Amino acid sequence: MSAPMVEESADIAARAMEQGVRVSVIVNNRAGGNAPLIARHVAECFLRRRKPGAA
Repeated sequence: MSAPMVEESADIAARAMEQGVRVSVIVNNRAGGNAPLIARHVAECFLRRRKPGAA
């Protein structure tokens, strides 16, 4: 799993949502061999980037 890929995915999602865009992230095993684990890392990174009180 690539740490930059996780951070970039979370950043793209956060920036899109700040602009009112509905975001879906699709993760497959080719990105790192364990899609559920990758999805968890992306979600955790995304939540750390969100502004407090953001919906």
